[in-house]
Amino acid sequence: MNGTESSAPPIHVLDDISGRYGGLAATSAPTEQPGRRVYFLVDLTRAAAAIVVVAEHVRAFVFMNFGETANPSWTWKPFYFVTGLGHDAVMVFFVLSGFLVGGHVYTSIVETKWSWAEYLVKRLSRLWVVLFPALMLTCVWDQIGIHLTHSSMYSGGLYDYYLSTPRPGEQDAIYSLSTSMWNLLFLQTLDLPYIGTVPTFGTNGPLWSLANEFWYYILFPLILIPLWSRDRAAASGFLMLAAAMIVCIALPRTMVFSGSIWLMGAAVYIFDRNVALPRTAYCAIGWISAALFGLTLFVTRTGEPGLRSDLLVGVTFSALLAALVRSTSANGPIVAMSRHLANFSYTLYLTHFSLAALLACLVLKNRRLEPSPSAFLLFASAVVLLLIYSYGVSLLFENNTQAVQAYFLRRLRKRSPVADRVLSPSASG
Repeated sequence: MNGTESSAPPIHVLDDISGRYGGLAATSAPTEQPGRRVYFLVDLTRAAAAIVVVAEHVRAFVFMNFGETANPSWTWKPFYFVTGLGHDAVMVFFVLSGFLVGGHVYTSIVETKWSWAEYLVKRLSRLWVVLFPALMLTCVWDQIGIHLTHSSMYSGGLYDYYLSTPRPGEQDAIYSLSTSMWNLLFLQTLDLPYIGTVPTFGTNGPLWSLANEFWYYILFPLILIPLWSRDRAAASGFLMLAAAMIVCIALPRTMVFSGSIWLMGAAVYIFDRNVALPRTAYCAIGWISAALFGLTLFVTRTGEPGLRSDLLVGVTFSALLAALVRSTSANGPIVAMSRHLANFSYTLYLTHFSLAALLACLVLKNRRLEPSPSAFLLFASAVVLLLIYSYGVSLLFENNTQAVQAYFLRRLRKRSPVADRVLSPSASG
């Protein structure tokens, strides 16, 4: 925390939301250009969070639970602790998403440059560029596993044994065309009339959080525009608030409550934009919040999981984030490395699980190992393999996000020059 900015008000220039920002669905934070903040620690944090999620899933496939081991050695406790923070890492994603995506929404509204049309085009193209191939790869790896291994995991027989694998009796539903379509529309985990609760597609259990992200993207401007914009007509503002209320009623209660964690990130951005503290204050906030965040992670790992634990993680990490975004002590290679790692974190999150599940069935025959150096070598090899695999997939799809967005934005503007100002705060914005 030593290299924080002085108390001079910062210049905040977020890119147009061309898919470069977000929690899961993001590439990198603003790059180092004149008048642009370099959030390299945000990039590094997002990359680390994605790797922690992968590590937790791989550890669950490779290692026995610590309490199940024949001769548990406390030397393995730190490993089990770190690789058990996957859910907390997703809460970190939510805060980062609120900061970056929510920050863009806030800036666009207060500067009367908001455009529903452009926002939706950029958000949806950003999400779908990776989600489409992720669902196809999930189907491919799962079908290979079903036909080669005949593992009961694919029919839900190992739901209580592994993390995030299918539930019993779901095999027909999770591979149906309708389930894939509901997942593409971000309706997984929602309870739909006449359909029931929509499962995540195939073995890709981590898709649950993508539905959360999408609906937070929709709800935040629906609520913020009527409350913040001075140019908004009362009738349209009322309609947006009514729409937000309907969405909240339709969403699962836990998803709505978890949205407060996403809002914490947006609050950090608004605070950072409008308040300038002395350098010593940011240093103090950074060190104190880092200690509290570490303590919170310990409490959440040893206590009962639930919304209360998630909120604690959100609050303490948000305080830490307020200091991290002011950090400037980094050289070129560190900034480049953090950006490079973050550039495929979304692909890593969406594509790793089904391949990891297949490897657990093929290599380990769904057996889990006692902690040992050889088991750790197998674990580390699997994590590295998944990183390389996800990076290769990202080169094919995620790296082309901006080109896809540019194509659809050109079509949008060509088709209707005023389309990108529909429901914007100001017709002249």
